Amino acid sequence: MLAGELRTTLKTLRERCFTGPPEELAWGPVAFELFTPEPGHRTWFQAYLHTSGPDTLPVRHRHRVFSVTDAEAFERLAAGLADVSNRAVEDYTGRPYRHGEVEDAAYWLTANPADNLGETNPYLVVHQDGDWHVLSPPTPAAARNATVVARELLRWHLLAEGALVVHSSAAVTGAGAFVFCGDAGSGKTTLALAAAQAGGRFISGDRTALLPETDVTAVGIALAARVRPGTLTGLNLERRMNGHEPLRMLPGKRLLTQTDLEVLGGIGTAAAGPVTGLVFTRRAEVSVPRLEEIPFESARELLAPQVLGYDNHWPAHWLLGGLDHSGPPPEYVRRAAVHSRLERVRLLRLTWDPHRGNVAAALDLIKEVAHGPARIPQAHEHGDGECGVRRAADGPG
Repeated sequence: MLAGELRTTLKTLRERCFTGPPEELAWGPVAFELFTPEPGHRTWFQAYLHTSGPDTLPVRHRHRVFSVTDAEAFERLAAGLADVSNRAVEDYTGRPYRHGEVEDAAYWLTANPADNLGETNPYLVVHQDGDWHVLSPPTPAAARNATVVARELLRWHLLAEGALVVHSSAAVTGAGAFVFCGDAGSGKTTLALAAAQAGGRFISGDRTALLPETDVTAVGIALAARVRPGTLTGLNLERRMNGHEPLRMLPGKRLLTQTDLEVLGGIGTAAAGPVTGLVFTRRAEVSVPRLEEIPFESARELLAPQVLGYDNHWPAHWLLGGLDHSGPPPEYVRRAAVHSRLERVRLLRLTWDPHRGNVAAALDLIKEVAHGPARIPQAHEHGDGECGVRRAADGPG
């Protein structure tokens, strides 16, 4: 495919997008403009890249995204681009993609149309003249493609700013943001949702970027929270949703975007917040929650396996890297920057059974710490039948 053909096709498709003002949304350090004639594209974009809370981070980067659904144009461009490059990469899920350049345009094309949910969702991303074009045939999954690209651009910029992406949930409270970090099933999302219900704002449910600014800032990366039905029932969210379905479903879980949480659950949301405490959640068969303050070395050990290695080639890594955008510093540099600032926040370990209905008791313990003295005073060891806060003398057991 010649560059002139690509430019002409994109120009025609772009003109079809100018059917009204763009959808303008900002998340963390990135602002987006979405141009599309498709209402479904706007619905997904608004749902995933919307928060009601004040944004605590300045907008440093801007992107314009043009999204169209045109089967004929997609097939023509895909066939032409496949002929000029045989290079392929895999994203972090192991799915193959092609990428390459045609003179002044960089492109990224799905080589396997099935996404990680088994849905047919082929699409093509082209960057030309400073704009991103997302093209796809009219499949049921096509509406979310522009959102996927925008989310990856957001993630890339957060990494470039020095952030670590961590398997964790987060919420803003009156005392600042708390990040809940731990293995699957340890109650991270439950605690973040409960904190937001109690007058806070929900930041993230499964992935949080820890951004080292003056202190540490918790930033969501626009992923829908993966919530089990039992969590919804325990927090009385199932009743509030009143049978309304979220934008997407997973086997055994609901994917709740920020907009789903606000509209269906009445929960406020935010893109980011300064971190007051990092809480490592540990599930155990105890009758009441126990909270302990842990030394920095223990926190560093607990954090390490939860850091997600998202320095991959999907798709912003090579697109932005080839367009003279600064890439993220090495992971060890980002870890060191975050670690140096975590020494100034409360480092806690919560041992509890999230299935016993102890959410309120766990939040009370965390609030006690947030509004208490600078350090938790030394306290005697509590047995299983007594709820309490103590300071850990040793590392993780």
